[in-house]
Amino acid sequence: MKSQISKGHFSDESALVRELICERQLLAEETPAKIEAVRAALIEGENSGLAEPFDTDAFISEMREKHTKSN
Repeated sequence: MKSQISKGHFSDESALVRELICERQLLAEETPAKIEAVRAALIEGENSGLAEPFDTDAFISEMREKHTKSN
């Protein structure tokens, strides 16, 4: 705490403690929403069906062609 105060990040110990409490409250509020967003994305992925094979070489070639044409 003393280090943070001496560096000028906080005016005193109370200010530092208040900041930590606020950060903790925000984190606690955000966590359920983040978890729900990840769950929703996973469910969407599962419901989207099986993935199709991906041809990496063809993709790289296509990107090279597009890059060459745009320059």
